[in-house]
Amino acid sequence: MQLSTQNNRHLDRFGRPYLFALPNVKLQNYIDDDVAKIFAVDDDSPTTTSSSSSTSWWSQTLHPTIRRVRDQILVLAQTPAANHDDDHRDSSPTTSLYPRHWILQTNQSTAANHPTHRQIEKNPSSGNPHGHTTTTTTTTTPASKTAFAVAQFNTLAKGLSSGPSSLVPTPFPPIANEDDAARTTSYGGFTSLLRPDIVLDFDRVRKWRLLETVLGGGIAVEGRDGDDDSDDGSRRHPFPAFDIVALQEVDEFHSFFEPILIGNNHHRDEDHDPKKDDDDDTKTKDDDRSSPSSHPRHYRGVFQPKPNSPCVRWGWYSDGVALLWNADKFRTVSRCQSPTTTTMTTTTTSEATTSSTGTTTNSDDAMPGKESTPLQHCDPWIEIGAFSNNDDDLPVQNQVYVIVPLQIIPSSSSSSSIRDNIVVVATTHLKAKEGTENERIRTSQALELRRKVENVANELRTLGWEDVSIILLGDWNAEPEDASVRSILERRGNGGLEMDNDVGIGDKGMKWDFHSAYPLDDENGDDENNHFYTTWKTRKDGTKRRVIDYIFYSSARSNDGNGRRGALVTGADEVGLSCTHTLSVPKDEEVEATRLPGLRYPSDHLLIAAKFEI
Repeated sequence: MQLSTQNNRHLDRFGRPYLFALPNVKLQNYIDDDVAKIFAVDDDSPTTTSSSSSTSWWSQTLHPTIRRVRDQILVLAQTPAANHDDDHRDSSPTTSLYPRHWILQTNQSTAANHPTHRQIEKNPSSGNPHGHTTTTTTTTTPASKTAFAVAQFNTLAKGLSSGPSSLVPTPFPPIANEDDAARTTSYGGFTSLLRPDIVLDFDRVRKWRLLETVLGGGIAVEGRDGDDDSDDGSRRHPFPAFDIVALQEVDEFHSFFEPILIGNNHHRDEDHDPKKDDDDDTKTKDDDRSSPSSHPRHYRGVFQPKPNSPCVRWGWYSDGVALLWNADKFRTVSRCQSPTTTTMTTTTTSEATTSSTGTTTNSDDAMPGKESTPLQHCDPWIEIGAFSNNDDDLPVQNQVYVIVPLQIIPSSSSSSSIRDNIVVVATTHLKAKEGTENERIRTSQALELRRKVENVANELRTLGWEDVSIILLGDWNAEPEDASVRSILERRGNGGLEMDNDVGIGDKGMKWDFHSAYPLDDENGDDENNHFYTTWKTRKDGTKRRVIDYIFYSSARSNDGNGRRGALVTGADEVGLSCTHTLSVPKDEEVEATRLPGLRYPSDHLLIAAKFEI
């Protein structure tokens, strides 16, 4: 399965180039006009990739754009019945993102024995949704450890939430059947929104709010200067806030998220150079994508579209999952690399463009190891694809995954042992809709993903990486008590969960135990109205508040307690990967009466996040 890169490029209804792959994958091969304007720079401007330049770019270029969009949203919010009825309107409507803060987790050794429950400081009078202390801590990470933050976010695809084609023209003719027709004419079924044409306007409003959310907008940090443009004047976390970001329902990756967050052109049709083809009538100004690649960025990343996205059926581009990582903290590794080899992982434009239905972008070089051996050139270790159908009774599956082993780059103050740490990060979006049959499919997919990441982790150990951890991020479309979630959290062996094809690679093979970063019960809530949730939306079948998005993790470190390599330690043990903070969810009284999405939040899912130390 190859993406088309022929000279006679495919063009959508608006004359924009796109890439096509069978059976029905369609990906943008252009940059949005408003994004291209951000990158307009004088020819004499120096180009640099230094960290300071990157920080300057976020603050001086991107943040003003987000601020302008926020001002525009404020104007829209003052439109009669924008998203407020007479009982909820305010003469000065609040349009900033819901305030969030980091919650300190304590007593990790106790929590390690309870995969679904984490011990956290209590403060019943704080009024926050977990009943936890609202300390936005300034904890210091020991020199022997590295800290990083991860985020999980279902963005709500443009193709699953736009209005009827009579109001919002689609780039392709819809091929949806009659059962799908109602959804395409009702803004994704979000019937409670009073002005969905404003709230769900992806190009003018929602994509910029999504970007603000992904970068950490609304997160309060004490003692630091950040985004002080919030309505209450409080300081917010400086952009970007997360080191690893997992996204689902992304159908505007190449035209919007990639040029801003990653800034490379690897998926571009290299066989067609618009600069050398001035007579091409199909050329648009968006075809010249050289400027974005010259700007420093924070992230590298991978995108994997669905083989048969419902967005395509309704006339839009394919949606899929994306995984991004901070290039200053993590780098990819390869199968020909070990802690004692010096390797360089590389990728070519062809490989990045034509990898089945997926796109790997801007992969980075592997960090040199502790010993110098002959330099090798190896492809980055990235596993992408759709779930297989191992059960003859299950229908063909359309859900996808991304798995990337990431090596932690030690800081100047970190212990030398940090260079041996690998975190296998994976993201997915499991089968949607409730029901016994769909839960059976989700459980099969969850078990397959678990097998795959454990395979990768164990293979890394055979290559000499002793300190290996796993983080799973995704939209499970299932609640904590459902089988697909339990298939991750239940212990394996000794009377616990058993799976076919259990992985064991020599004496390095092991069975991994996973934990949830967030508490998955109501024990930590103030009351029934203030418990953890990840989605809260109203559609024609009613209002539902659920937990279906997760951050799971597992860790293994070979250490016998006396500094000697030996016994394996698994789970949330202090010598391996430990979760130190989780991101709060908005309080009930803060959420708009129409719930999610709204003017104050761009998706029907909350971004959830956790901080880890290793």
